Amino acid sequence: MRRLVLNVNYRDLRDIQLAAGVSYDARGQRAQLVNLNITGPIGRIRADGVLALDPQGGESYLNGDTSALDALALMQALELPYFAATRIDGQARARWPALEFARATGDAKVVTGGEPSAAFAWRYPG
Repeated sequence: MRRLVLNVNYRDLRDIQLAAGVSYDARGQRAQLVNLNITGPIGRIRADGVLALDPQGGESYLNGDTSALDALALMQALELPYFAATRIDGQARARWPALEFARATGDAKVVTGGEPSAAFAWRYPG
């Protein structure tokens, strides 16, 4: 397994810690996101998954969770045309055969509410 740990600053987003573990099984034709953790003042994002690179590699999947994610700060940093001044908690799970993303199935649960961080709230255009 390869491990990556970074401290990231991107536009107005500061003090973001990114930690990821990945592995690749050439014989099994599978790439694995063992874990991805992004934490900082904007909240937390966690994910894991497998990408089957060949039908014999089996099923691909991606699981993700967010906790207290500051949607406004993230949307502004990504320069999206719309803003949502809220915090997001949620989970998403998706599965699909090998590389056939169009056949993905899954479920998601998202809860919004609370106030965005004060550092970004003043920029809300509405």
